[in-house]
Amino acid sequence: MTRRVLLLLALWAVELGVCAVSIVGLVHATDVDCLRQADRTYTCSVETLLLGRVPVFRREVREVADVVVEKNDSGDGVSYRAELVTRNGKRYAPSNTWTDYGPANEIAAVVGGAIRSAAPRAHHLREPPWSVLYITGGLTLMTMALSMLVLRRPGQTAAASDG
Repeated sequence: MTRRVLLLLALWAVELGVCAVSIVGLVHATDVDCLRQADRTYTCSVETLLLGRVPVFRREVREVADVVVEKNDSGDGVSYRAELVTRNGKRYAPSNTWTDYGPANEIAAVVGGAIRSAAPRAHHLREPPWSVLYITGGLTLMTMALSMLVLRRPGQTAAASDG
């Protein structure tokens, strides 16, 4: 009995660890905030926010002159990401995540549009993919519940295990 409980707890620890790694790796927001400088370029602060709230990474990109959508045409299909382009042509991606055209174009349209119109500030917050959190959390809970059923004693019914 003790061995089964320890095995169950070990399985749950692994399941929760996989869930945590998935959430940390996938459920984050990207906040791009650019301010116009005297030389007509922008200094952009790019911040990664875990669960849309907790700052985990921040960097500053200076002399930004434009934002473009970069296309990656691999054997697995086409994906896109927005990239900040500096005055000297260097490119910096606000997020390393390649995605569909829509989200990448949204950043380029909002921030790039503000830059092209010489607005004093350009800001875009890309919300985290909450569906990943719901799916990962649901699958983790389901796996934890199923692991209790699998680790019942052989021949033990669900009614017998309750009493």
